[in-house]
Amino acid sequence: MRLGSLERNAGRVKDALARLMQATHLAESCGPWVKGRCYLELASTHKDLAFSEALSPHFHHAMDFYLRAIDQFAAVGNYRYLAIVENNIGLLLLGVKSYAESEGHLSQARRIFEALSDNLRSAQVNDTLARLYIDTSKYSEAQQAIEHAIGIFELADGEMLLAEALITSGILAMKQQQHAIAKKNFEASCRVAERCGDNECAGRALLIMFEELSDRLEPAETIEVVGKLKRLLATTQQTNLLTRVAKCIDQVDAR
Repeated sequence: MRLGSLERNAGRVKDALARLMQATHLAESCGPWVKGRCYLELASTHKDLAFSEALSPHFHHAMDFYLRAIDQFAAVGNYRYLAIVENNIGLLLLGVKSYAESEGHLSQARRIFEALSDNLRSAQVNDTLARLYIDTSKYSEAQQAIEHAIGIFELADGEMLLAEALITSGILAMKQQQHAIAKKNFEASCRVAERCGDNECAGRALLIMFEELSDRLEPAETIEVVGKLKRLLATTQQTNLLTRVAKCIDQVDAR
């Protein structure tokens, strides 16, 4: 299970799925805690594949395993993991633009984390909520949510979460036509993620920056960014990311 989680976090989602399918066969004979953890990891891997490949079967598999995980965590009364699943369901629904349903699950997750005084995970929910508010053009709500999240991550030394939140902040700045701030946030996200060894997050930050700001980058800077994208995302199995990187390379070659 942990090998599968490691593969998923490194962007090797197909390898992760194979590991976790093996783990699931073993977990079926274990208690609810082990089964719940395994279902959660498997659901999150299917979620990543659903976003990467836009295949509806992965969406349905992800939702099915998240619901199974909720049943197992409820059986042992683990509310923290219940809230983690609720946050992930909210993120999954956000990906398919089911905004009202997504917000309901995210609000439930935040309520549980706040009741448990888990400020770090509550801030993680705020990052997800900020993405929802960006998608629904509620920019002031998004600003409030992401500023709160970034403040908590900085205080709690949650660097991997901070890198993701800085991407969200950069996207919000782009929506508000604050291009210099957006660039600063994307670059900061890349630095933090690289420091944590999270090449995929670092690559996504630079990829979004290139897609949104390529006409504002100097020629030398453009070449440097594309070179880093090739290196950072060299081992990813996320089809969508690879397609987008290829488009960036073609765009530079055509200049």
